[in-house]
Amino acid sequence: MSEFEKYGFYLKQEEIEKFCIYLSELMFYKDKINLTSHSTEEDIVRENFLDSLTCLQAGIEFKEKKIIDIGTGAGFPGLPVKIVTNSIKLYLLESTRKKIKFLERLIDKLSLSDTYILPGRAEEFAIKENFRGSFDMALARGVANLTVLIEYGLPFLKLNGIFIAQKGRKFKEEIDLSQRAMEILGGNLLDIKNVTTGNTKEEKKLILIQKISPTPDKYPRRPGMPSKRPLF
Repeated sequence: MSEFEKYGFYLKQEEIEKFCIYLSELMFYKDKINLTSHSTEEDIVRENFLDSLTCLQAGIEFKEKKIIDIGTGAGFPGLPVKIVTNSIKLYLLESTRKKIKFLERLIDKLSLSDTYILPGRAEEFAIKENFRGSFDMALARGVANLTVLIEYGLPFLKLNGIFIAQKGRKFKEEIDLSQRAMEILGGNLLDIKNVTTGNTKEEKKLILIQKISPTPDKYPRRPGMPSKRPLF
């Protein structure tokens, strides 16, 4: 776990132990459930754990925040962020049954408090009164293009809430295509942060979008529509 210190993450012993458990569970289940494309422990640490923790380089405060991780899969980026920022209240949104079971097992093994699973789609939960407009932050990593992600994420946020999307080298194209969606859904491009997890040639960015006005009630559209007919 010395990789963490190279990139400014100095972990407590308890946090190191939790990441070791997380790594062990991923190595055991990854091929059975298709949890990660990375095959070695070193790659998982760098490209899953450290990549998730780059969210903390966004320059905004995470402590005590209510956060939703959209399309979390094996818990990325939400669970690594939770391990090192235990005070957050984290909601993991995932629709695949096998991955939900993995997350339930993992949360129990890691003894994480204030960590909840939302078993379903963003389009379903974002229209529910107790979830819509109730989060300080939303996170997403590798789920969909930015236009689609905005329709998934902004309805969950409070006014002035922040959506952080982790993107790669095509980020400029995605930002250009998402301008109409931001305008319709009440978002504004706040910042673009450069991040690195070390030994990789891929350019990585954090796209920060602030919710500056209420999202119209008709969004998100019914399940499947944001991806089939993006708001270009």
